[in-house]
Amino acid sequence: MKPRENLLSWQVFLTTAVTKNISKTSIELDMDLKTVSRIVKELESDLGFILFDRSCRPFKLTEGAEKILPLAKELLRTKNKIEYKVQDFLLKPTEIRLSLPVNMT
Repeated sequence: MKPRENLLSWQVFLTTAVTKNISKTSIELDMDLKTVSRIVKELESDLGFILFDRSCRPFKLTEGAEKILPLAKELLRTKNKIEYKVQDFLLKPTEIRLSLPVNMT
């Protein structure tokens, strides 16, 4: 699966956009630092442009990242809505009716 088709890649991107730091992202998402770094690099490679200016601390979003950030937020909001609806559906009470003959002892 391509990184841009993976929701985890977008979650890592959004969290890093907020924290402006790969280490903080790894802590917040409870992921290995190397994994977070790899996910960001793979997403950048798949998209064809750099997401973060790493030459300064904290990281800055590049122009391309600024343009796709709102869309990535909407993508994850939609994912959360779907998960909520599925969970809501699974938690609905189910009615089961049993019929027994009157003369059953």
